[in-house]
Amino acid sequence: MDQIEKHDSLVYSGSALPWHRKGQQIERGTERDAMHQLRVIGGDFADELLPVYCELTTGGTPEGLSMSPDGEFVTIPAVAGSVRRVPIDGKFAHTRTSGPGAGIVYGIVGKVYARIAHRQAVAMMQAMLDLTPAAQVTSLLTMNNGLSLAGSIGYGVDGEWDANAGTGRPGDVMVNYTSVLNAHGGTGRFRGWHGAIRPICANTVAQGLAMATDSISFKHTAGASGDPMTIKMAQATALLTRGATVLAGMRDRVQALARREVDSAGTKALLERLWLDGFGQRPKEADATPRILARYDTLRTDTLAMWNRNIEDDRQNAIRGSAWGVLNAVTQWYDHQQGGAKVSAEDRTTGSQFGKAAEAKERAMALCLAE
Repeated sequence: MDQIEKHDSLVYSGSALPWHRKGQQIERGTERDAMHQLRVIGGDFADELLPVYCELTTGGTPEGLSMSPDGEFVTIPAVAGSVRRVPIDGKFAHTRTSGPGAGIVYGIVGKVYARIAHRQAVAMMQAMLDLTPAAQVTSLLTMNNGLSLAGSIGYGVDGEWDANAGTGRPGDVMVNYTSVLNAHGGTGRFRGWHGAIRPICANTVAQGLAMATDSISFKHTAGASGDPMTIKMAQATALLTRGATVLAGMRDRVQALARREVDSAGTKALLERLWLDGFGQRPKEADATPRILARYDTLRTDTLAMWNRNIEDDRQNAIRGSAWGVLNAVTQWYDHQQGGAKVSAEDRTTGSQFGKAAEAKERAMALCLAE
């Protein structure tokens, strides 16, 4: 997304800046070497599970007070005892042992905990690259809100295609991406996302991995048998390697929307249905306070006004008058405008791919296709 801010921890491949227009270019010939890119951004650190100890003191006496024969208090010095370090069975400190932040303890974990770090996320990306000859790493970055790694893979020739193909209108470039994010925000999970970005406005559409029924999220917990990380990584990689197929299906859906023309009345009706899908019917007056009703009315008026302004945006010239243009007016709001400045850049970026915004956009696409 165009909200990405950490320039120094972002690399990209290719001769031109990517859609986010940030980062440092990697050398030619390394576009399919995900681990090299991880080293470039300083994310290839080591981590270990270190034992946790309890210190026990035996013998000795604490400092105290005694009263002398003349009635004065006298301090009695402490006598040191012997200290013994006893390992706590089944508890370990998950610790970063190299690179930036070496010594950081992520948390105290148990025997069933399985370590997953940047290297494992990149291993999944590398497996996708190895299985998809036309793919290459297009960008790799670190983020600030606990999502410590995001890698994007482009498919096809530069990963680009034309949403307006077959419409007779000027081209509308889309860029395919698959993203892998490693979460350290308390959940300890990986997530994956197949989708495409419209570079002219950095709007996103997603298909396949945004919904919970088709996700690569898994916790840092070992399985009952076998090598749990090998099993889980294999499952995640298998799902992600479906990217080329998923993205081809999404391209067909987008191009179908671009071919479908809508007039002003059709646009208004479609926006109304998209509003109802996202926010529901107005509460009945008998069931809500005046304040709640006023809040609903204000949000509806402001949101529909913003969607209509987005339709008139110059960046919509090539797709205005189509269902694809209407959908982009809505995804523009979910990706960049909802919540205003109070939403952080990182929360907006991840929400657009994995959160409620992603789910709302996927439902919006389905609704537009069903009309």
